[in-house]
Amino acid sequence: MPTLTLYANPNLSGKSASWLHAPDPYKPPPDWRYRWIKREVLKANSLDNSASSLRLANGTETPMTVVLFDEDQAGTIDFGWGPATTVPFPLPHLQGSFRAFAAGTTRDVANLADYGFNDKTSSALMLRHSPNEFLPVSLADLAREDATATVKDALKDVEEASLRGQLAFGWEMWPEFDGAKTFIRITIPLTIDVPNWPADYKAAIHYYVFLFIDAAGRLRGYANWCKVWVEGGTFTNSILWRLKGEAQKAMPVIDAQLNSFLSEMDFHEWQAYYYMPGSAPLLRPADYAGSTYDDVTIILVRKPGSPF
Repeated sequence: MPTLTLYANPNLSGKSASWLHAPDPYKPPPDWRYRWIKREVLKANSLDNSASSLRLANGTETPMTVVLFDEDQAGTIDFGWGPATTVPFPLPHLQGSFRAFAAGTTRDVANLADYGFNDKTSSALMLRHSPNEFLPVSLADLAREDATATVKDALKDVEEASLRGQLAFGWEMWPEFDGAKTFIRITIPLTIDVPNWPADYKAAIHYYVFLFIDAAGRLRGYANWCKVWVEGGTFTNSILWRLKGEAQKAMPVIDAQLNSFLSEMDFHEWQAYYYMPGSAPLLRPADYAGSTYDDVTIILVRKPGSPF
């Protein structure tokens, strides 16, 4: 059974702890796709922000990837749902900068400093790949243009609101509002112009999209949840309630646009799908790095017998 071992020192030395890719005790999917090693587990093993090397021992024929997350960021960050924040700023779980290491068999990474990730790991995710995987679907690459056009069209009737920067695509893994599911997060950053008021307001709408494979083997989805943030000030509550109403009213439109996009992938019958953070490489398994706030990648698994 695949095993991840983190070491406090380079060259696989010093204090260490190991985790099997067994059924995840935190609400596992049926195929045991992920094994989540939480920050509190690393803290209990004195390895939070102190891992310097690792071993991924994989005795199976199934390729593996382990993703290390840095949930403490350096600098000033504007996440779109709160004020720009100077850190250390603890991020939600499995968010922020990451570094992914892949292995078909046993793999040693003797020094994480060689990858710019020494003493940064504050959580980890073991990920089991599948046979019959299709090309990765990067939402930032493939969906941003159409989604942006849809948002701009919707904003034509809201004179006070304008798009502030690009739409952002990311993931939300087992969130507090639905801890049994994994979601795509779409963030729409906005500027709100208040008439006869000297300053604009920053705002953001976040949609949490749930995907599923239907009985015909097609990938479909819907906007399961939305959240609205408005920066603090005199008109925060009035802007918040208006935006919330508009955001909820737009959910059926999002569902229609989403499923129109997903229908373009109906050329196979799909057995399963899963997410990888950021923009996953075309050929897997492979090492890569990025941020969960830049992109999310959908990996589709073909149903046995479905033509290539």
